[in-house]
Amino acid sequence: MRINVKYVGIVRTILGGRKEEKVELPEESTVYQLLVKLAEKNGESFKDHCIEREWGRIRNNVKVLVDGEHIFLCPGRYEMKLEGKKEVVMCSGCEGFSSA
Repeated sequence: MRINVKYVGIVRTILGGRKEEKVELPEESTVYQLLVKLAEKNGESFKDHCIEREWGRIRNNVKVLVDGEHIFLCPGRYEMKLEGKKEVVMCSGCEGFSSA
């Protein structure tokens, strides 16, 4: 499956201004599996800013929305299946950000 990932704020700056990319994932992939793939692909600066290394989860300063839904509001957020989803937005340093 293919997910469109958009980058906003500091995350975009860390990635050299890249606004978005398409990411290929196996069917049944989860938010966590996407984050692992993005961390591997985008290097140390991305990992340092976005991932708590000790816990292997997204830092509190990074907002992640899946099809407009903030994952921190979802139970089991890292296990959320991405099948049927179209877009993930990662944002940092953008207070009041909304995907609308």
